[in-house]
Amino acid sequence: MKLKDERIYMKSYEYNSIFTPQEFQDFARDIIQIKENKFIESFAEGKDGGIDGRFIDQEGNITILQVKRYKNMNVTILNTMKEEKRKMDLLIKNGKRVDRYILVLSEDISVQKKDDILDIMSEYIKCSEDVIMKADLNNLLSMPKYKEIEDKYYQLWYPSTNILNRKLFDVVNGVLLQKSKMCYADMIEEKQIFVETSVYKEIISKVHKNKTVIISGEPGVGKTMLGKQVALFYLGKYHTETFINVSDMNDLYTALKINGKKVIFFDDFWGGNQLEKIKVQNVSKELTRIIKTVKKRNDCILIITTREYVLEQGLKYNEELRNIVKKYKLECLIQQYSDADKLQIYYGHLKHAELAWKQTYELMKHGNLVINSKNYNPRVLEMFFESVETNMLPDKCTRILDRYLECPLDFWKDIFNGLSKEARILYVIMAIALLPIEASILRKFYNNYIQKKENSYEWKNFFEVQIELEKTVIRTDLYDVTADKVLVVTFQNPSAKDFLIDLLKNNFFHYKNIIDDSCMYYSQYVEYLRILDIIGAPIEIYETIYEKALDAIDTDSILFIDKLYMSF
Repeated sequence: MKLKDERIYMKSYEYNSIFTPQEFQDFARDIIQIKENKFIESFAEGKDGGIDGRFIDQEGNITILQVKRYKNMNVTILNTMKEEKRKMDLLIKNGKRVDRYILVLSEDISVQKKDDILDIMSEYIKCSEDVIMKADLNNLLSMPKYKEIEDKYYQLWYPSTNILNRKLFDVVNGVLLQKSKMCYADMIEEKQIFVETSVYKEIISKVHKNKTVIISGEPGVGKTMLGKQVALFYLGKYHTETFINVSDMNDLYTALKINGKKVIFFDDFWGGNQLEKIKVQNVSKELTRIIKTVKKRNDCILIITTREYVLEQGLKYNEELRNIVKKYKLECLIQQYSDADKLQIYYGHLKHAELAWKQTYELMKHGNLVINSKNYNPRVLEMFFESVETNMLPDKCTRILDRYLECPLDFWKDIFNGLSKEARILYVIMAIALLPIEASILRKFYNNYIQKKENSYEWKNFFEVQIELEKTVIRTDLYDVTADKVLVVTFQNPSAKDFLIDLLKNNFFHYKNIIDDSCMYYSQYVEYLRILDIIGAPIEIYETIYEKALDAIDTDSILFIDKLYMSF
């Protein structure tokens, strides 16, 4: 891969957001090695007895390096250092030497806090310069002799959202800008729990060779996070300052027009309404042409994710694209994860979950049972940890986790059964709503259904139901479209749609009337037909809905993306 190595200097690095604790520890060690011109011993991650690094000079004097990376340091640092003082005292008591102590902090603290640390650690910290904070690290990195550190730690080159704003502002609409910023922020946050598995390394290799990768796989295997973290790797590795999160071909063409080096991320390309667009608008030829174009360019990386079963449906009648996909695709399977990968992913979630200590301890002991589950799934783990409350008994946490792993759809089944009658109905209605969708249109579907029922005035109104679903199932975002602001609804997680398809597959006739009575537009009927095909519905039902789709062919488009681009 030939991407020109241009350097864009930043004024300040935010170490908490770009480094994991272990990465920051390694980074701090390398900084101090250059500063002191000494080789520093490193130790395995875990309980360190107050020692993250150590070096011994020719006279036998021992210098201890301790590295701290966490948020709100001004609030807790003094209590932390009192504990570190106790650890140093214990070393001395056990006959060890501590002649000097260097402390590296990921955040800045006040002058008073720094003076307090010097008082607490007065027996070990010999001068104020041995307490090195964020501003000090940034100052050191501005010096030429630390250039190799910036070259080694590509994470330092992740662009700030301000840089993304400046780069994208003049060339893309507000929706694409906002979408890219939100996705980028998620990427930075998710990096804290991400594990660099062998699959990840294989994807990096494929991108390096082809500049494009199509990551496919079963729902919940971790395709989206993999794609995001590969994008983040290249944003840092090649000092790329432009990231664009696209959701359709128009977005993709816009992204390709942006000057300079860029990483483009297209999540779930063949999901939702994209599959229909491939059939109707011959998007396959466009995608083939774009992949070939990206291959020839030196300023662009394209990362696409898709579900394997949806991909196969999309390629059924597109042999040319099938041949292209064979070269650029990497299928992500749970079976590709080693036991060590699985355990790291599990512990990553556990480490960053907001749990009580007893909950953490019980779940930590549960690790081997989790990774040996036949239904091990990163998405299920993510949803489980998000659902745990700190007042939940530890043994209940493990029981719930076991149940979710035994049958992952139980997670959504529990959520679905816990919803009000109206919320369950709206959830089912969303099975044929092509997402993202304007909240006002979704409200029409809901109202169209309840108006056909007796005592409709007793039903919850749409806004009450929307608020209820926002707690677990959907998310609502505000988009700027020309001079108007539009509320748009989508699922919080794609597996919410997977559950609906499974629900309809096993209980179609129970929910058929809800779908029938909410149908108003041609696009709904098209999605209805797609689901009937997936669940293997009787042919006579398919024919009936097909006739209704023809009758509705002249109804307005309800696709949010189509309306968005028509407004420009």
